[in-house]
Amino acid sequence: MFTKIKATLAGPVLEVKQYQHAIEYGISKNITQTNCYGRKNSETKDSSRNISNFRTKRRIRQLVYANAYKYRDARGRAYQPIFATFTFKDSMPDPKSANPLFTAFLKRLNYQLTGSKKATLKYITIVEFQKDVDFHGNIKPNGGSVHYHTVFFNLPFITGDVQKFFRDIWSYGFSKVNGVNNLQHLANYIAKYLTKSDRDKRLDNKKYFFSSKGLYQPKEIYQRSAILKLLDTLPADIEKSEMEYKTYKGEKILYTRFKLPDGLII
Repeated sequence: MFTKIKATLAGPVLEVKQYQHAIEYGISKNITQTNCYGRKNSETKDSSRNISNFRTKRRIRQLVYANAYKYRDARGRAYQPIFATFTFKDSMPDPKSANPLFTAFLKRLNYQLTGSKKATLKYITIVEFQKDVDFHGNIKPNGGSVHYHTVFFNLPFITGDVQKFFRDIWSYGFSKVNGVNNLQHLANYIAKYLTKSDRDKRLDNKKYFFSSKGLYQPKEIYQRSAILKLLDTLPADIEKSEMEYKTYKGEKILYTRFKLPDGLII
């Protein structure tokens, strides 16, 4: 099936794309064979990386919007998203060695907070490397260590010293935890780290973004009539932004982003 318009609903954000030429939807594509613009394997590796990075950053932002404030405690109150960074005290330049330690930390954190081995924490994590030089400008022999930027969506309220709580459970080095007040800033901030990770050759063919199971997924709509009906329900003074850009073939795409008002259900 083909369409010239697509809408994506992710939490309080509605994104609409209008295409100059119809795109195909409703089939599963192997992204190693073709990307979102139909480019083939004969493309250069750098071009493939750029396309992959663009798509992953978009997915990160949409997942943040789709999951923030969606989880509630026993009293019905929405959990505030929490942004945390975890670094290693000792040299840890290999993700293959670092990732199992981070996974073990998540299991300890989950058990400490819930008293159960059942994985209930909802999160998104970006893998990144520290700089290859130290504070004094000296080159690190093994390169910068791996560290992690994580957004937690359903972290229960923690009494006492929150920073110490995380530092003790992390136990491999340093951690920093912050509450989130601006959802758009959070989505852009974590996507920025993804861009840095994508440029790092040490992460070639390695996973630099992972998430918990069971996250809410953005809803994609391709039927023109359904999208137009949806747009008709929006307030006339809704906050929105527009931009037009071109694909590598020079085809125009009109992108519109709507920020849905609080309480609006569509």
